[in-house]
Amino acid sequence: MSGPTRTGWVCLGFLALASATALAIGTIKELALTEGRDDVNRIAAPLVDGSVAVSVGTIASGFDRNAKIVRRGATNFMTRGPEYNLDKALDLGALFATALREEATAMGFKPSGAEAWEVGGTIKDVYLESKQIPYGATLFYGYMDVEFALKKGGGAPQAVRMRLHNYNGGYNAGMGRKDEAGSGLAHLIVEGAQEALARLNRSHFKAPPAAGVSALIDQVKVPGPQRKDGAVYQLGLSGAPDAPGVLLQLIPQETDENRRSMLIEALGRLQAQEAVPLLAQRFTTEDEDCRWFTLKAMDYIGGDVAAGVVKGAGVKDKDGGPRRLAERIAGAK
Repeated sequence: MSGPTRTGWVCLGFLALASATALAIGTIKELALTEGRDDVNRIAAPLVDGSVAVSVGTIASGFDRNAKIVRRGATNFMTRGPEYNLDKALDLGALFATALREEATAMGFKPSGAEAWEVGGTIKDVYLESKQIPYGATLFYGYMDVEFALKKGGGAPQAVRMRLHNYNGGYNAGMGRKDEAGSGLAHLIVEGAQEALARLNRSHFKAPPAAGVSALIDQVKVPGPQRKDGAVYQLGLSGAPDAPGVLLQLIPQETDENRRSMLIEALGRLQAQEAVPLLAQRFTTEDEDCRWFTLKAMDYIGGDVAAGVVKGAGVKDKDGGPRRLAERIAGAK
């Protein structure tokens, strides 16, 4: 018996994708933080010196729980990703609070103390947008809007509003993509907690980098594929004052889009103002993923020039991922 013709294979591919799309509509009922940790984002050694205590209280779920937690970010038949609801019993606020506690300890903050920073707050919005690469990965673009409530000792409470973005891809040779969506959501929770703590440390906690961070800088200086992704990731969370200069020197030399994206993301986590001119200059000629991470960095760093890139070239971007991120940052959608 002869096999399907080339046309037949194409038809089977369309049927498989259509079936997968139909099966994708469902509900995420459980989530584990372990699904959001991997070899790159797992913090193996303290990043701050242990001089500051951070106590995490309650994080409320103030977002629309009737809205889909995973939404389609592309509408083309071949690129349309899955969509999922969030089970009403799954408390993302409580899960985010747990992630903040666990990641604070891993980063080197003390869990308690007389002058501890007390951290609470509310998740105002959270969701993933999905995009399917035909016969490839499913991409999940994560977004979280959190209003933190901070208080140190007997001081007055302070409100800090923060947007958190991440980008995660997952492969599945089967028909369902809910496991990949759950992993994407868990990555948003874990990485969002890490980034929030790093940014709050820069603006409020003021814990110096740990002594071991100097070794991360040496590891990041290693060229190309020998450079450890985890070192770049953790250096971006460390707040090391020498890190931006090293990362900025590497970006023009790095030919790989994925490794360059990580360098850009680390600059955003460091909120390195000195990175804005280079990133702005390179934006329109960068690869798609690098443009997405540049917009994330511009949002985290802030300032008039950064906002100009987001509201100008960002919202006009030819690709949906960067454009939709720019629209969220600019408040257009």
